[in-house]
Amino acid sequence: PPDSQSPPAHHEQPALDANVISRLQRLGAAAGEDLLDQLATVFLLDADSKMATMAEAIAGEDGPTLIHSAHTLCGASANLGAAELARLCARLATDGAVGDLDSGETLLGSVRDELERVRLALRSPMPDSSGSAPPTSLSLPSATMLPSPVRPATGP
Repeated sequence: PPDSQSPPAHHEQPALDANVISRLQRLGAAAGEDLLDQLATVFLLDADSKMATMAEAIAGEDGPTLIHSAHTLCGASANLGAAELARLCARLATDGAVGDLDSGETLLGSVRDELERVRLALRSPMPDSSGSAPPTSLSLPSATMLPSPVRPATGP
């Protein structure tokens, strides 16, 4: 018989909602730019920053900072179609709100694992709105890479 509690979704569902990805691709195509790649790059850099902040908040038993960072990452995850990541972040924010930082380390590990699934999904070739896969995968920074500063062109 089916369990009354929902099982962990990360093994059964893709890391990213195909409908959300398709919508972002269509919006980008209409604007003449790769909106998905831009959003994914910003999302991953911000997510890495939020992960570090949440780890520090848990170690320092700083509930308000944990709640803020987890809530922010929850919203960004939902906007990108990473439903399971959003769910885990919402739970981490709730635990911080009720003062249950003891389970924070374990839950943060689940958030970290799911973020890696999302990162891999964003790097994989995804079908565009016409249903065909793009010729190359998205080029996204790793957790340790930051964009290079743009240097102005030098004159003659």
